[in-house]
Amino acid sequence: MFLWDENEKDLLFTAPSDILERGIVGGSYKLAKYDENLGYPYAQTEGAYESVKGKLIYGAPFKNWILGKEEGLRIESIDRFIKKEPRVGIALDRKSGTAREKHLYFHERLRFGEINKDIKLCFISEKVEVYEGFVGGERNPCEIQEELLLEHIEEILFQNLDILPEITYKFYILTHTYISDNLNYRSKPVISLKDKEGKLCKFKILWLFSAGTEIVSGRGKPFINTIKPGSVFILKALEECNDFRSPCQIYDYPNVLNTGEQFLKRGWNTGILIKEGGEKK
Repeated sequence: MFLWDENEKDLLFTAPSDILERGIVGGSYKLAKYDENLGYPYAQTEGAYESVKGKLIYGAPFKNWILGKEEGLRIESIDRFIKKEPRVGIALDRKSGTAREKHLYFHERLRFGEINKDIKLCFISEKVEVYEGFVGGERNPCEIQEELLLEHIEEILFQNLDILPEITYKFYILTHTYISDNLNYRSKPVISLKDKEGKLCKFKILWLFSAGTEIVSGRGKPFINTIKPGSVFILKALEECNDFRSPCQIYDYPNVLNTGEQFLKRGWNTGILIKEGGEKK
């Protein structure tokens, strides 16, 4: 899932969380890199830098990130495109029909079209079966249009890779992602990635540049804590997998509400797998 800027004729992605921006000044960017000998990431910087999580990046600078280049990186504030509306919610007790004590919560609602009418929310689908639907936790009605953006997304999203053991890869998260294992960096859990053809390949998690976590729930979704889009996993391949196709998914799902693999079929746990430095097959 990503955004499309009709005016710029370019895609907008959640900025990868391993990009660092220079404090209040902005405009200067560094890439945090994982060092397996050290066991943690580092960045060569002068001055204070912080993660760009929660911001956006256009397709052209995103290609530079894929190639491991700091030159040409440019990050955009989401406030340029989408209006944020602070909301207050109250959890309800379903049995009594009244508010639950001490269950007041705050969240931000994103309003499309109020700041920039050229911004559209996009998702990839093999076919479109309905042209009206709902978006967001409050089920706001929306119109679904079929757009052919392949020329813009193929170079960025679609890759075939020959996975080699002991080689390091990045996995950039496009959609909210659930992992059942403990993500303590010392444990370095093993996960499997599954491509469109159903091929599975095992990787060890070395590090997670996290964009944060978020509870997802609602119709067809269990109430679970997920990793937010823009997060970047650093993975080490544990086996050889030829002609592995990306985008792919972390093959894991919550064992609640009989979701099973339907959780994956709805698009959760999806991301882009790239070799460090952006080398392709």
